[in-house]
Amino acid sequence: MDILNNDDIIHIGASVSVDAELHPATVAYIQLLFKPYIDAMEPANNVEAIKQWIPLAFPGALGVHTLEHVMKACTGINPDPVNPVSVQIVKRATFEFLTAEVLSNSGDITLGFEDKIMLPWDVKLALSKDQDLCQMFDVNTDVNKLEVTVTVGPQEFKHYLSAEFVCGLLIFSHVAKHDFKITIFGELFSIDYIVDVNNRFIDDEETKVVNYSVVIGEHIYMFDSTDFMQGVATGAEWSRVDHHLYWKNLINFQTKIEIGEQITF
Repeated sequence: MDILNNDDIIHIGASVSVDAELHPATVAYIQLLFKPYIDAMEPANNVEAIKQWIPLAFPGALGVHTLEHVMKACTGINPDPVNPVSVQIVKRATFEFLTAEVLSNSGDITLGFEDKIMLPWDVKLALSKDQDLCQMFDVNTDVNKLEVTVTVGPQEFKHYLSAEFVCGLLIFSHVAKHDFKITIFGELFSIDYIVDVNNRFIDDEETKVVNYSVVIGEHIYMFDSTDFMQGVATGAEWSRVDHHLYWKNLINFQTKIEIGEQITF
């Protein structure tokens, strides 16, 4: 029996952040984060040994609260510490609690966006804001970037990219009809996300408070850094075309907050 499978993660996500939907790449990211700890626990065959391991492996208050949850899960189980069923219950309880902590924090970020789709970047940013989770998963640097695999024709590239950069690449791929395959932790990050009119970047009514906006195709895209436009420009460079042909009205709201200022890129 798996200690924690993808369906478990999705179910826990639905319980702690009811309105958020986990992108498949987010589930894969959580599995990747947890893997060293699950691998370390997998051989354990003693409930008491697991209880002793938790505060050593889980830093600070996170270890304390995880152990408290595990103690509650032990209520009513076979008292024999090496009973296989009891051991499995404790293993699952440990990572169910950890999953709930990660997804609850991540949901606070995701629910700030209209699409309510939890992207893996939301998770990394959330981890960086919690002292114990940040220490446990070592996310002190590049908190807005994740490793992304981009396939262009026969060539495959791996880069650490932000969500805005990746979505800039995708929207260029869509409007220019140049096919880029983007995968994150083995899961496809498809064009379907960026062309959905409910995604976090489209704001045709211009109601969001952001730093930049640009018109691409039929929609207005709103974003906070130049990474989005850099993604568009990089896609055009890979395709050997002029990126200026695919966008218009790039507005910077940083200098003139209410009306913005048209700029070049």
